Amino acid sequence: MKMDKFALIIVLGISVGIGLLYRVRRKAESANQRQLNYWGNETLASELSRKLKLSRSQLLEVLQGARNPDITTQIDRAIDRINLCFVRPTAHGSIEVNLNVAYSDGNSFSAQTSSAWEELPEAVRAKFLRFGQKTVEHEWLFPWVSA
Repeated sequence: MKMDKFALIIVLGISVGIGLLYRVRRKAESANQRQLNYWGNETLASELSRKLKLSRSQLLEVLQGARNPDITTQIDRAIDRINLCFVRPTAHGSIEVNLNVAYSDGNSFSAQTSSAWEELPEAVRAKFLRFGQKTVEHEWLFPWVSA
């Protein structure tokens, strides 16, 4: 009887520990994604304000999910494709993060920042580890576009 209670306590303890670990990991992943989205949205809003002659703050609001059909239409017409390219130069050290924008008029724009390994989204880290790639690319989707 005492062994059954002891085993139950161990199982419950492990379950709680796994649950807490999962929550902490999800919070960290969410923070990593927010940080990357923040940089991308800020960078893109600044660039688009020059290109489209629109208010940077209005563009930023739309890029963050605010509804404005006129601005989203202008953005959709101006941009052909956006992607994020993560480059891992060495096994240790920071990761280069490139935001690459291809405009419909044939022009392009790129911006770069760096990120620590643990600040990358989990999906990016997994691709680096699983396939041993030095470069990982992800398409950037606007909030009004369904994946």
